[in-house]
Amino acid sequence: MNRRQRSKIIPSEWIIIRRMDEQLSIDEQPPTYELWAFDWKRGARMNWEGWNKREELLASHVPVRRKIGGMAIQSIPVAKLAKQAQWLSLNEQQYEQMQQFLYQSVTYREWKKWKQTLYSPL
Repeated sequence: MNRRQRSKIIPSEWIIIRRMDEQLSIDEQPPTYELWAFDWKRGARMNWEGWNKREELLASHVPVRRKIGGMAIQSIPVAKLAKQAQWLSLNEQQYEQMQQFLYQSVTYREWKKWKQTLYSPL
């Protein structure tokens, strides 16, 4: 994605994913958290990953653009985004299916339908 394309992205949907490994028990494994942002109007997807604790995730900041074509980037704490984000808890198989699904060109309607099959709140 080039600079001009990035300058047009304004996320409209936020998802926080907690990836779990089925082979380990809940006590043995640290979950991995990821933050996904979607701009359905422009067909853009962004993700940030690498958090092992919920506190680390909520303490971090992500850059967000508020105006199309604007040069100013506002850094917003994930804790503020978490209020409006959808939380999903996925195992490895569901996560791989989601990644394959998201890297295809899909419509918002297809995404909503597919997400309903996966939705499991934390």
